Amino acid sequence: MFSFIILLAEPLVSIVIPIYNGQNHIQKCFENILFQTSSEFEVIVVNDGSTDKTAKILSKIKMKNMRIITHEFNKGLLQARNTGISAAQGKYILNLDVDDILSKQAVEKLKPAINTDVDIIHFKEQLLEGNQYGKFDSQEFNWANPKIIGAILRKQPDIINIILQSGSAFSAHGKLIKTALYKAVMMSLHEICQKNIIYSEDFLQMTLLFNAAKSYVGVNHTLYIYVQSGDGAISTNIKNLKQRINSEKHWKPHDGKFEKQL
Repeated sequence: MFSFIILLAEPLVSIVIPIYNGQNHIQKCFENILFQTSSEFEVIVVNDGSTDKTAKILSKIKMKNMRIITHEFNKGLLQARNTGISAAQGKYILNLDVDDILSKQAVEKLKPAINTDVDIIHFKEQLLEGNQYGKFDSQEFNWANPKIIGAILRKQPDIINIILQSGSAFSAHGKLIKTALYKAVMMSLHEICQKNIIYSEDFLQMTLLFNAAKSYVGVNHTLYIYVQSGDGAISTNIKNLKQRINSEKHWKPHDGKFEKQL
């Protein structure tokens, strides 16, 4: 299916891709990864107990800088992502969903920000629904918004409300996160909640990460394409609203435990 080899020394970026039954998305997702304009990255794929042809398709991808980790049973997105992060050797983590698309220039465009050694690097995203490109939800928060960054770095008391209002800015994609910081936060998250979280996984992780971060920079490049299934704008907005309501609902039982981490 694919045949491409990249020589790699010490990676700047670990691209972590959790996959569950992603057979219909793997080829498109990997096209841009295979032809990155910089080779200073590794790819860690976590096959999270897929029951389709995911494993077979992945076995045909020939990349020297790719590792495949297989969960015998499906453990959910959070656990699959954490498995990949635990195995990461790069300086920064970049989370990529298998049904989304990373720009071919992503690693190259992010290198100047990586060289500043900040904890979190936030870059712009674009929404793709069908064949139509659109503005990503909460784009005004999507990179280096002073209100958000200030609240994060000053640890303002209303940071939880700001996070809930900020939409995509606090999702796991569209960012580089320093690997050491990410692994430390994973340990805290495991102590807070030792069960699968369906709606709050990004919310929990990103809240702890932003609280722990001491430095943050936004990069004015659109490097991540968020692919939305063609359900139409109205149903998409309803889905997003439901997810945010559920995030808050599932967050409440752990609120006190989280406050101890701040």
